[in-house]
Amino acid sequence: MKAENYLNPKTRDEHVARYITQGLHALSVHSGMRALSEGEEIELDFAPEIYALTRALELLGVDTSEPIHFSFPDQPPPRT
Repeated sequence: MKAENYLNPKTRDEHVARYITQGLHALSVHSGMRALSEGEEIELDFAPEIYALTRALELLGVDTSEPIHFSFPDQPPPRT
């Protein structure tokens, strides 16, 4: 599956690939960051989750050896 396909999805698999890519991006950006948890500094490590999402993209036919393009998430509906 080419990046152009899931950036402008038409099929179910292209939609799924787009949403997986958005989650992958969020985890990749935050993996390796330092955070405070109960007064203790920890390093966030999302390597297993990143691997799982990358594998899911491969199963959908996305060539993960190419750069994976990010698409902005849909806006959630307003809270009432």
